[in-house]
Amino acid sequence: MLENDSFTCPNCHLGHLELKLTTYVRQYEGTMICVPSTPGWKCDVCHACQFDPQAVQRIETLIRQAGPPPNQYQPTARPVRLPTTESHKESNPQASAKPRQKAK
Repeated sequence: MLENDSFTCPNCHLGHLELKLTTYVRQYEGTMICVPSTPGWKCDVCHACQFDPQAVQRIETLIRQAGPPPNQYQPTARPVRLPTTESHKESNPQASAKPRQKAK
């Protein structure tokens, strides 16, 4: 294999890019899109990945045609309980004990 500047990583400038199948992840209108087995150029040193522009174009075409999948994750609001001074003293009996006096 010949040394070629076009295969040097543009991120770290040390590693070399190798064509590998990896997972393409992107947020599209509030929905996380994950596409496994997408061809991409991955650095052997810093692991930065640049995806093949043709593959990304195909993925984006499919998303535009079908629309993003529905976002099934709905965060639930849970009340946050902050510790009070009484509950802190109950959990730590030494905190509520009186300090010892020095013996004379």
